[in-house]
Formats: sequence, structure tokens, C-alpha cells
Amino acid sequence: MTPQRTPAEIEADLVQARAKLQSTVDDLATRLDPKTNAKKLGLAAAGVVGAIIASKVLRRTKRQH
Repeated sequence: MTPQRTPAEIEADLVQARAKLQSTVDDLATRLDPKTNAKKLGLAAAGVVGAIIASKVLRRTKRQH
């Protein structure tokens, strides 16, 4: 038989569960934020373009020498 919990214990568990749930919702909101994702995608694309340009410049430099 499980011991009976007091209303204060139940309330404390609810407060903790709400806080954890709010943290999860906040994390999801951050991950799914269109502005944040657009910035990350833009930075990633800029990095790829930079790498492509750098490799082409290096190839041309090697051909000239």
C-alpha cells in the first residue's frame, strides 16, 4: 500500500512539473523560431559559399605557379 501524500506534497510536485513543462516549451519555441533558424541557415550557407570560393581561389593560385 502506498502512503498518502499531503496536499502540500502534491502541490510541490505540480509546481515542479509545470516548471519542467515550461522549460520544454521554451526550448521548443527557441528551436522552432523562424528568425533564429533563418540566421543559422544564412550563416551555414555563407560558410559553404566561402569554402567554395576559397577552394576556387586556391586552385587558380596553384595553376599560376
